[in-house]
Amino acid sequence: MSDTEIHPEEQGSSAPRRAAGRPPRSRASRRKGVWIALGALALIIAVLAGIGAVYYGNLKHSFESKSHKLEDVFPDEASRPSKDGKSMNILLLGSDKRPQPVEKKDAVPGGGADERSDSIMLVNISGDRKHVTVMSIMRDLWVDVPGHGKSKVNAGYAYGGRKLEVQTIENLLKTRIDHVAVVDMGSFKAFGDSLGGLDVNVEKRTPMTRSNGSQFVLEPGKHHMDGGLALAFSRERKVYANGDYQRVRNQQAVMRAIMAKLITKDTMTDPRKIQSVVDETSPYISIDKQFTFDDMTKLALSLRGLKTSDIEFATMPTAGIGWSDDGQSIVQVDEKGLASVQKALKEDKMHDWLSSPENHEKGK
Repeated sequence: MSDTEIHPEEQGSSAPRRAAGRPPRSRASRRKGVWIALGALALIIAVLAGIGAVYYGNLKHSFESKSHKLEDVFPDEASRPSKDGKSMNILLLGSDKRPQPVEKKDAVPGGGADERSDSIMLVNISGDRKHVTVMSIMRDLWVDVPGHGKSKVNAGYAYGGRKLEVQTIENLLKTRIDHVAVVDMGSFKAFGDSLGGLDVNVEKRTPMTRSNGSQFVLEPGKHHMDGGLALAFSRERKVYANGDYQRVRNQQAVMRAIMAKLITKDTMTDPRKIQSVVDETSPYISIDKQFTFDDMTKLALSLRGLKTSDIEFATMPTAGIGWSDDGQSIVQVDEKGLASVQKALKEDKMHDWLSSPENHEKGK
């Protein structure tokens, strides 16, 4: 195992062409989105992991007093798909806070002039509470955005705020979203540090840059990363031939490491560590008002037997990179693969879908 103790600067990335009508964003803000969803799920799991402890009251107070509630995130009931069974779908949206807000005329209800969604993940919890599937959705996936025609999947946030983004995902997957979490960048570097570092599996050779400008390389294998290095690794994409595809896989590798650290005996039996994670991270998360802390308690109790191996990761199947009619670089939908995901969600069989031929990734 390599124990890397460095704090690299943020890596540059080439910007995809934006959909018409979408507000411009700074180069720095584009880098932030890839870690936001990681932090969202990590915070939720941190809360769930800790609520069985005697510090329940303190955790509840910290979370409820420091986190934020989303008042209006779901589409009109008539436009929403139904969902049978007891499975649960949590949509994680990364919301970048831009240092230079867009004009007020470009702001949208439920989005804010200084926000955008750069990371999208669906967390599916099986009805029997024995499996959790975290499925990344490529941000440049070319889909139908209700009322706006074809655009990149995260354009819904720019066009109509969180409500339209939820509707876009529900229409795409033909399933109902039960809860929504929106998180800004905040203190996710500190999150990794609060757990004493993360053991992250590096899949591909990754050149990176130290804060002093010198180069180093993360070779394939497991590396112990502090929060700064894990953050920089999660953001990197320019050094890979497969760009965003590898970045998504790196995000998943960091998330695996977070999950593994959170549900270890050392963490689970250390209420002060859990309290610290909740205290430091809660101010940066917003959850729909229907998802109360007591609801999280009930969910946690139903997930008591969950192991690291029961939390699995995937990327929604795509048909590779292409070009839109107006010249944007886009990720194309794999219609057969999408249909298989829709069916698995409807039948509460995402765990089975993971081992099916339809679960594949382009751009490896």
